[in-house]
Amino acid sequence: MKFRLLVILLLVACIISVSQAEAIGLAHGPLKHTFEAEKEINVDFKVIYFQDLDALDIVLAGGLTDYATMSELQEDGSFSIKIDLPADIPDPGTHVLTVSAYEVQPSAGMVGVDTRIINRIQVFVPFDGKYLEITSFEADNVVIGNPGKFRIGVENLGTDAITAAYAKVEIYDNLTQKKIATVQSDQIGLDSFESNGFEVRWPHPTQKNSIYDAKATVYFDGQSTQADTTFRVGELLVEVTDFSKQVQQAKTAPFEIQVESKWNEEITDVYARVMINESEFKSYPMDIEAWGSENMTAYVDASLFEVGAIVPVSIELHFNGETHATQGEVEIVEAKFSLSSPNVIYVLIAIALIIGIYVLKKININISVRKKV
Repeated sequence: MKFRLLVILLLVACIISVSQAEAIGLAHGPLKHTFEAEKEINVDFKVIYFQDLDALDIVLAGGLTDYATMSELQEDGSFSIKIDLPADIPDPGTHVLTVSAYEVQPSAGMVGVDTRIINRIQVFVPFDGKYLEITSFEADNVVIGNPGKFRIGVENLGTDAITAAYAKVEIYDNLTQKKIATVQSDQIGLDSFESNGFEVRWPHPTQKNSIYDAKATVYFDGQSTQADTTFRVGELLVEVTDFSKQVQQAKTAPFEIQVESKWNEEITDVYARVMINESEFKSYPMDIEAWGSENMTAYVDASLFEVGAIVPVSIELHFNGETHATQGEVEIVEAKFSLSSPNVIYVLIAIALIIGIYVLKKININISVRKKV
């Protein structure tokens, strides 16, 4: 008993220790800055939810370390970082100073827990001249019959303004890589460090549900840059991709159906209506995720067919008020014993009930005999 109590207390101590370890935070001022020659950047920080000031350690790392100095850590956990930028940083792009706050939280009789929080001060050095970057490229999934839409985010990271920029989107079939359409945006201009975007419409999409590739090319003042993504063209359709080619000669034989959704959203309460030689059976309804695949099971009565018979089967899927039918044939095969079959399960349940009743009666008899004695 004492050992169990000790284990429980140790577990509680561990939980408290971990919860405290996760509590440390680092509040800060602006972290993103643009390079200017000999500019002074000051960023205020404050460590929050720490347990012991003496256990705190602040570490600076990264490409800007040589230009950075840190003030003294105050009792409330606050400090500041000063970056004295040089007259020139030759490499354009983002340069980083990593600020890490560490705290070692000792626990009595246990190894201390090392917690940390990390922030990054970023200084962007612009590119000489004109330099445009695609910051995002999004393609909405398309519903057959509706127009498609592409969104392209761009930013001018150069020192010079861009006079004219426009986007062209080429659309390819993902399987054949055949180009099926090209659409283009209007023209815009961008000042240095300005962000903007294009919205490109595809007014007459393909009528074939499938996966498609989109390649965006943004042209700007005689230069260009590219990005790509994928999207789907879908319709409200659930198809049978496969089904059982053999059915056991049994009263409740499982009939497996594999289905696939061609729709851009979840479809709920999908079920299959199975017809075997004019006898109808249904599967349980189920939900299918967007473009998802599922296995459905319907239990059919194939007990009246002869083993080896080939019988016609019709599978009709029902979803959102729509139907989709598939025809085929199945072979009747000899039934196999299975613990998972419904009949066997019912028999096992009945046997368990009989045994339970018998045991209860025996207990009652024994109790009655003891009372008489």
